[in-house]
Amino acid sequence: MGEGTPIVLLHGLGASGDYWGSAYDRLGDQHRLVVPDLLGFGASPRPTVGYGPDEHVAAIEACLDAARVDQPAVVVAHSAGAIVALRLATTRPDRVRAVIMFGPPLYPDAIDARRHVKRLGLTARLFANDGSLAALVCRWTCAHRQLAGSLAALSRPDLPARIARSATTHFSKGLLALTRTFRTGPGTVTITCR
Repeated sequence: MGEGTPIVLLHGLGASGDYWGSAYDRLGDQHRLVVPDLLGFGASPRPTVGYGPDEHVAAIEACLDAARVDQPAVVVAHSAGAIVALRLATTRPDRVRAVIMFGPPLYPDAIDARRHVKRLGLTARLFANDGSLAALVCRWTCAHRQLAGSLAALSRPDLPARIARSATTHFSKGLLALTRTFRTGPGTVTITCR
């Protein structure tokens, strides 16, 4: 990894640090690049205390500490990762130089949020609504991870297979807890940090 301003890349729902792909590796030439898997996603373990934004912030701080990042980072975040990035910036402004978000699930009101959810694809709508069907699909995915990964790759030919498969490596509680943060707004946990 390069030296210079640290850059933290936070993925969104149904993804992992793999989401960023090799195109972002060049950032590591001149910057210190940190690409964690958020709690309950990718290779990060299941936390014992919860999956909310504060638990993600604690895990990201632990990741930055383990990587010996001792200066404020630029946090680049997609989708639900943006919620985590904003929480990190508001609770630990000393650790964040800037936040760059794309596709953040931020809406002026519930009506606009519902309007946005209706335009999402079927799977995204399923998890955005966080109902019993979403929980059932999550449990099935976790119980049949290899088959789910193959189906995900087949259903999303527009994505590299590795990225599509990574959507099935979440833990159901992690996915469902982050979807709840879209509507609602402690303990130390560990995330996989690359």
